[in-house]
Amino acid sequence: AYSLFNFAQNNVSVVSKKIDFCALLDDIENNKENYSARPILRNIVNHGCYYNYLCKWKARYGERIRIHLFEEMSANPRVFMQQLAKSLDIDPGYYETAVLEQENRTVQVRSQRMQRFYKKLRSFEWLRAMPKVNAVARMYKNLNFSESAINKSAEDQQKLRALSVYYQEDMAMLEREFLIDLSLCKRKYQ
Repeated sequence: AYSLFNFAQNNVSVVSKKIDFCALLDDIENNKENYSARPILRNIVNHGCYYNYLCKWKARYGERIRIHLFEEMSANPRVFMQQLAKSLDIDPGYYETAVLEQENRTVQVRSQRMQRFYKKLRSFEWLRAMPKVNAVARMYKNLNFSESAINKSAEDQQKLRALSVYYQEDMAMLEREFLIDLSLCKRKYQ
């Protein structure tokens, strides 16, 4: 939920910088803000309940479904991808030298208006193929993207601890049904 909030506020700039995480959740819970055009935001908390989603996948694909944790991938992306390739009978050798870059990472933007304009321009595929446009895009990112870490306020941290309690039942069902260990996830906000 917190990652989605930051992504919505920065990368796609659809949540005002004037709104913090707790205020967004409060607005959604009390229907203060209409997010009908943004159902993923309207359901921001429930999107973190993976049990029902994964059960649907399991019903469709049976035991062929595999679940991997983001925390495992983040810890060592190269080793993770090599092990995944092996489990899928794909040559893991590619991942010995492959450049594994972060895609779609959340960044802080200085100007949401500029970011919305940039996203609109990026939607034109023919424009993205032009080398000079890509050079300008790199310059834009240097100007509007901030590398500073996103700091969680004390209220955000308190709300995240409350959400972790909310997610406990879903996580317990995931562990039982899919025989996975979610202790890495559980410790995050305890």
